[in-house]
Amino acid sequence: MTTVRFRRRYDWALLPFKQRIDTDAAKEEATIYAKEFRWLRAYRRPELCWPWRLAQELGWVIPSPVHVNLSPISDEEVEIPAGNPSALTDLSSATGYTEFWARASSLLATHRSAWLRFHQFRVGDHWECMFVLNGAGAVEWHLGWTVEIPTGMFVLLLPYDTTIPVEVPMGVLTDDAVARLNAGHGLSVAIRPRAPVEVHRGQPIARILLLDAATIKARSDDGEPLR
Repeated sequence: MTTVRFRRRYDWALLPFKQRIDTDAAKEEATIYAKEFRWLRAYRRPELCWPWRLAQELGWVIPSPVHVNLSPISDEEVEIPAGNPSALTDLSSATGYTEFWARASSLLATHRSAWLRFHQFRVGDHWECMFVLNGAGAVEWHLGWTVEIPTGMFVLLLPYDTTIPVEVPMGVLTDDAVARLNAGHGLSVAIRPRAPVEVHRGQPIARILLLDAATIKARSDDGEPLR
């Protein structure tokens, strides 16, 4: 049996969990409708549709580890010439951007957003930001847990609930990428808030699936001769 192991890196973390669909309640409702109502029926509830139910229970649900009020981020990728100490001040005065996040070889300029800085967590003798600006309006959300997957397999991160205004860009991680994240703060998920929204601790925010190499490399066959 293939095993995935989740472990807390920090005490505040909430581990992913399996979602289970309650079919008993749906069956009871269908029975009551059929017995007590002249026209109303409840045979077509999604809980009684096994393809839908299997899709909901596939993988693991990622819950929010904190209560947070998210809002859209506006940012621009910039570069400051070396040896010009006033360049950052000039840029801030000209654009109104007040924060600059260093990412790789460039800076991400943005306006001050309280929620980006509010949820700092303890790492040894210092504090680190749970949310890190990622560019193009996206934020990297550190979740506080690690995941161990079999060698040669992949992790797929995808949205959980598309009805809330928080986009979760889909991403695939190799076992090596997962190991590198585990060596740091653990797994993170990218989010892009599209409107102000309140997210509660324990509320599902994303989903994680395990993929094998055969799934990644699968190709379609349209019946035409191969060239």
